[in-house]
Amino acid sequence: MEKEPSFESELPTREEVISILRDRGIDDPEVKRLLLAYESVGEATADALDQSQEITEERIKMALEMAKIYFEAGYKEYAIQSLEELLLVNESVEMFKTIQNELDRMLNEE
Repeated sequence: MEKEPSFESELPTREEVISILRDRGIDDPEVKRLLLAYESVGEATADALDQSQEITEERIKMALEMAKIYFEAGYKEYAIQSLEELLLVNESVEMFKTIQNELDRMLNEE
């Protein structure tokens, strides 16, 4: 009998996260824990930076990355909604362009 993988000891790669999300679905409790853990690694990186504009940009970059993961795993509407919300809280013109470009790409992809 095959043992279910556990994500507590080692965080999977981005590709593994997408595959697990695609296979198990967004409502699976283990997947939810995995996504939170994966996202918190990015937030920890942002926290490690000095208290400047970079923290905001790093957090936005991580949220953008999470939206891409959801999109690639087949959760298009969730990814689009995340990016739309991200546009509302973003204060950087450069990041706004990046987010908008990614949102346009997702909206135009069928």
